Amino acid sequence: MVKVGIITFHASYNFGSVMQAWALQDTIEKFGYSCDIINFRMLAQKDKYSLFPLHSGKKIIIRNLIQIGYTGKKYAANYKYEAFINQKLHLTDEMNTNSDLQKHEWNYDIYLTGSDQIWAHSIPEFVSSKEDTRGAYYFEFVDGYKISYASSTGEATFEDLVPYKDLIEKFSHIAVREQRGKELLQRLTGRNIETVLDPTYLVLHKQWCEIASQSKCLVDQKYIFIYSLQGRKKAKVWKEVIRSLHDQLGLDVVSVSPFAPISGKHIINKVDAGPEEILSLFANAEYILTDTFHGMSFSIHFRKQFALLESKGTDYRKKNVLEKFALVSRVATNPEECCRVIANKIDYLDIEDKIDREVEHSRLYLKKALDGYANY
Repeated sequence: MVKVGIITFHASYNFGSVMQAWALQDTIEKFGYSCDIINFRMLAQKDKYSLFPLHSGKKIIIRNLIQIGYTGKKYAANYKYEAFINQKLHLTDEMNTNSDLQKHEWNYDIYLTGSDQIWAHSIPEFVSSKEDTRGAYYFEFVDGYKISYASSTGEATFEDLVPYKDLIEKFSHIAVREQRGKELLQRLTGRNIETVLDPTYLVLHKQWCEIASQSKCLVDQKYIFIYSLQGRKKAKVWKEVIRSLHDQLGLDVVSVSPFAPISGKHIINKVDAGPEEILSLFANAEYILTDTFHGMSFSIHFRKQFALLESKGTDYRKKNVLEKFALVSRVATNPEECCRVIANKIDYLDIEDKIDREVEHSRLYLKKALDGYANY
């Protein structure tokens, strides 16, 4: 059986990261390939998601102080993430440095990079790292048949990507997650670059519902679900949203906001939720509010009414999906707009064909890229 080795952000204690890694692994195996995830856990990323990050900075110190009261719950969540990573993902031995990757004896037939912001440039994990680990996600440590699936360039500029031109050109197939990333890489390489959906879209709506049903929901009442990865300033805005929505809908809010836990009247804080419990919270919510790419995506996976609260304008990653599925009206910039967006219901029957077409395109790209190994 042909063996595939994936490198991605799979081991963050972050719902979207672990789910996209699992979804890609699951899809590749269903295509008939053997699949492992290269267990590269850069030290800066491990620190970022630890109970009390050690890297310097005033914001981190304040965040650590705020979270002292949630230490037990944060520890419980981290334990659940670690269990998911080790039990649901097929991992190599753990590696933490460029040297670890270079010394390892690699024997995969296909090397696949993607998804998540692995081709971004200025995300915290890269910026705070004591060594530059960006090249690892372009497979600088190994030769062979290489493909990219939905690698996100995030906010990277053309100049940020230039140093990786030679590595990118060694890929037989290249697909990114955003139109802007496609344009940058086409300019850089002169090649045709595909855009595809995040791997979580490769798992169909019915499948996600079946998987979520296997976990008991943490809440036994109707609720609004808020999933946020923003900090203290956004937490204050969320509280305004919660007050307005409670008056409008009469429902309590379940909150998962690990970097700035939200608590107060009408709020059920679930900072201790693990990935499978968060999946269940998405599946059983009456309404969803979020500021994250995967919060938006799982709202769509479960065909939920949702609002995307954006304070600085919609970023490339989210904008691309919203435009593809005619959902740009789901963006809100303040609490009042959140209420209006939630009141304006999505008719998913109107966009099912759009979703199906994009999913099929993404699946066909991935299958073709993997099958191309036979002619390598």
